[in-house]
Amino acid sequence: MKKTKGTGVMLFGMFAIIVIIAVFILAGNGAKKEAASKEIRVGLLLYRGDDTFISTLRSYIEEKAKEYERTEGIKVTLDILDAKSNQNTQNNQVDRLLELGCNALCVNIVDRFAASVVIDKAMAADVPVIFFNREPVEEDMNRWEKLYYVGADAKESAVLEGKILVDAYRKDPASLDRNGDGTVSYVLLEGESNHQDSLIRTEWSIQTLKDGGVPLEKITGGIASWERSQASAMMEQWLTDYPDQIELVICNNDDMALGAIDAIERAGILPGTIKLAGIDATPPGVEALKAGKLFGTVEADKEGYANAIFGIAASLSRGLPIDESIKLENGKYFWCSQKGLTQADDHSLAYVKFVDENEETIDMDDYSGYGYEDNTYPDTVYINDVLCYVERADEGLYISICSDADCDSVTEIYINAWTRVIPKAAYDHRNDILILEMGSNGGWKNDYDELIKQYQNIIDNSYYADYIIVGDTDNPGESADIYQDVYDNNGNYAGLHATLWEQALYDAFGEHFLNTRLYLMENALSDCGLTPTENDIIDIQTGNLPEQIRADFTHFNSYGYYSKAKAIYLKGIELGYWN
Repeated sequence: MKKTKGTGVMLFGMFAIIVIIAVFILAGNGAKKEAASKEIRVGLLLYRGDDTFISTLRSYIEEKAKEYERTEGIKVTLDILDAKSNQNTQNNQVDRLLELGCNALCVNIVDRFAASVVIDKAMAADVPVIFFNREPVEEDMNRWEKLYYVGADAKESAVLEGKILVDAYRKDPASLDRNGDGTVSYVLLEGESNHQDSLIRTEWSIQTLKDGGVPLEKITGGIASWERSQASAMMEQWLTDYPDQIELVICNNDDMALGAIDAIERAGILPGTIKLAGIDATPPGVEALKAGKLFGTVEADKEGYANAIFGIAASLSRGLPIDESIKLENGKYFWCSQKGLTQADDHSLAYVKFVDENEETIDMDDYSGYGYEDNTYPDTVYINDVLCYVERADEGLYISICSDADCDSVTEIYINAWTRVIPKAAYDHRNDILILEMGSNGGWKNDYDELIKQYQNIIDNSYYADYIIVGDTDNPGESADIYQDVYDNNGNYAGLHATLWEQALYDAFGEHFLNTRLYLMENALSDCGLTPTENDIIDIQTGNLPEQIRADFTHFNSYGYYSKAKAIYLKGIELGYWN
């Protein structure tokens, strides 16, 4: 079985469950509910969700949507779809989102030359479109007044990348000209052949180097289509074909630079021997920069980027003028600010402590989260995409982002309360699939709203893009949930259909909720090749799980765990998480 995504499993409840996913073939689709009144619905279409920059930008957009809900009191439904680099798929996704009643579409177009199809569909439905990251041709953008584009100017990105290298050469020619022959020998890793950003970044990064007086000699180059794995394979071959000749690797983005770094490390070449420059300042790219593996990168203001995308969409969805803070060029284009980052920049600002709105230090004496005590990643978290280390101090908890242990002389800086702190484990698995189960002993105190809030907080703060909520499998009437009874209001066995608990989770999470109990009632015996006994039949007729798959009313035997694993697997297929 080939999975489309990695699978990260987190189970919460009375007991951890080891789930062995077997291979089955079944597909299905759940239906989504219509948007409620007093809400906006925004479609977010990605050309490829596993692209590191796009994935990072998506997280920022999701944060902006949540912030908008809090500040404006407007319910926001954000429908996110991944075209997986297929324009036909994306065209069909546009149809689906328009049918769902989206008020605006934010489109990371697969093929910039095919934008007219999307535009035609949107115009017919009178739904505005905010293109981002991949700019449609000018003729298409001029077809309708409700078309917008948000991005980072590709020429500016390239010039900044080139300037990083020019400045390094002027300061010390040997920093690039490793062999001292008076020429900087380079290889070039490019994005897609027909992508305007790739073409522009290639042209202007090289031109900036030439204009800056850097003597260049191109060894070779290749199109790696923005991908780390392709770049790694190319670089590995180049290191074989041109041993000891490559002094500089110029990359159209960070992912390809990281791929080249992977090949360099496999070849046993020390970090920094070959200089590499990228664009995007993705979290892995910045981490490589701080580790001395990447020489420089270019950072677009991702928060401003996301704010413009969602801000335009939200305003148009409500029929409001676009906020004046979003400065549009020609009434259509928003260009994000950018800056170059180098190894010389000081990313180690030392002690960071949490303060409230009055800049009073927050008492962290009772702090026990994020792996401070015992964890695979002890003391390690991300704050604003910067890797930090949890430390104790007399005043409470500090966050150190020092690169070494000697931080005594560095000035304190402050961050606001409620700033997002991400455990390294969650950050490292942010592209995986989150599987959650909280049982009746999960600490939600028989309050469905609290249960839903706990689930939502985990989802919102885990960096997981995709998730499954696994329903409880207690027998109705025997659960710790005081609201769950044997009988419903009509005197029928409550468990024959969704219980109050299960219905509350379905209402909150829709197709992401797996009603595990009902699945097992209907399918567990056949899944395991078991013949129903008299007791099994009675159990099922009264809304309980069949006796043959249980150890008690809550816990399974091996048959029950097998069927539960299959249920999770089939739900993943339904949601498009794996094949």
